[in-house]
Amino acid sequence: MQEAGKAAQPASYGPGLHNVILTFYGRYRSRGDPFDRDQPEPMPNLYEIPEFLLIVAITYIATIAFYLVSSLLVLAFVKRFPERRIQKTRDGFKRAGKDIRQSLKGQTSTGLFFGAAMYIQWNGLGLFGTDDLTWWNAVPWFAGLMVFYDTWFYWQHRLMHTKWFFRFHQVHHRSVAVTVWSSESFHWLDDATTKVFYTLAAFLTPVPMAALIAFRIFDMSKSTLGHCGHEFTASFLTRLPLPFMCTTFHDRHHSHFRVNFAHTFTFWDRLCGTIETDYDQQVIDWEAQGKQQG
Repeated sequence: MQEAGKAAQPASYGPGLHNVILTFYGRYRSRGDPFDRDQPEPMPNLYEIPEFLLIVAITYIATIAFYLVSSLLVLAFVKRFPERRIQKTRDGFKRAGKDIRQSLKGQTSTGLFFGAAMYIQWNGLGLFGTDDLTWWNAVPWFAGLMVFYDTWFYWQHRLMHTKWFFRFHQVHHRSVAVTVWSSESFHWLDDATTKVFYTLAAFLTPVPMAALIAFRIFDMSKSTLGHCGHEFTASFLTRLPLPFMCTTFHDRHHSHFRVNFAHTFTFWDRLCGTIETDYDQQVIDWEAQGKQQG
């Protein structure tokens, strides 16, 4: 019997993600009077859905939501600067509808593999557990993810350009003049061989969950900007002697096909001879144009 003077305790719905969702859904809702918060209302039976599939579904929905919202925001911005358009004689928006539909299909692999990473970390299934994110390890973890993901992306991208796999990667290259809607338009197998990086990182390292989520947000944001078709980031930071890249780098990959494969840094392309030979000069030209336009 409940002791006098103590409020009724909310019902427990078990461990794991189900408990979190059920708690947020109806912890303080009542069965009868909507203003009576002493008892929780009956919960939907989420236990009929395996926790793994629940996480995959949430990851997929979050990915698509971020894709749509970030694309609309970037598109609203770049339309104000037609002079910054990189490929001025091509109209990539003719493919917008196809790119969006392909993104909705292709991102199922992101839901699966990034969702698997979240499941591993949520349940402590990694080989080395999961670190807590602190002020001391946040930057090293994020920098490490940037370097290792860039390496993974470069060699996966080179693999997708071979005769054995290009039929899958060709889905993405149908957009020659890229737009924000092209950023996630991949065949599911192409996307899977990229996003499995997150699953492996969660299983093989103690990367904090918050760091992995933050890096995924960075990954999607960079992809949206890298496919926006307009140059705003060209500066001394995106050419030699520094290893960063501007939007033109990936845009030229779509228009010239056999150059500029990396994700974040240029050093793999420089080392392997796959960088466009006049890339640094293109950056200098964009810098000069920016100064002229104020």
